[in-house]
Amino acid sequence: LSPRHIALGTSDGIVQVRLLQNNTLCFHRKVSKHFISSLSFHHENPMILAVGMHDSPAIVLDLSDSGASAVIQSPVCNVP
Repeated sequence: LSPRHIALGTSDGIVQVRLLQNNTLCFHRKVSKHFISSLSFHHENPMILAVGMHDSPAIVLDLSDSGASAVIQSPVCNVP
């Protein structure tokens, strides 16, 4: 990914990454039934995306892996 990409979270738990230049969808996954409240790319590896959700544990996505192993769920962090 590059600075030309943007990550979006929806109210129904979908995370998308799109190319800004032409709105091409590069990544799409429903990660939760909860509202996505925050997204943050890793500062050294832009393929790692942290996702915060309302009333749900935070997760980390590996955008380079499309399988189930791409999601790591935090056992402790809830966004109030």
